[in-house]
Amino acid sequence: MGSCEVATSQNPETDINPNSSPILPLDCACSALQRRTDALARIIEGNAPVALAGMKRHLNLISQGKYDPAAITAGHRKSLRSAELTEGLAAKRPPEFRGK
Repeated sequence: MGSCEVATSQNPETDINPNSSPILPLDCACSALQRRTDALARIIEGNAPVALAGMKRHLNLISQGKYDPAAITAGHRKSLRSAELTEGLAAKRPPEFRGK
C-alpha cells in the first residue's frame, strides 16, 4: 500500500476507527480523502435523525463558544426517552427512523 492509499473494508465502521492509526497521511490524495468521507457519511446517514440534529446543534454552539453543559445533558436525557432509541435498540432489522 502506497503512502496515499487508505485501507478499506466491506464494513465502513471498521474502516473508520478512532482508535486506529491516523485517519489519513497528510500527503494523501483527494480521492482517498473522498472515499473516507463518503464512508463516514454512509454511517452517519443511517443514524437517528433527531439525535443527529441535537448533536449538530450543540456542536455548532460549542464552535461559537457557547458551551452549555446543562443543555447538553438535557438533550442527552431527552434522547434516552426517544422513539428513535427504542427503534434502534428493539429492531431485529435495520432501524426505520421516523424523526420522532
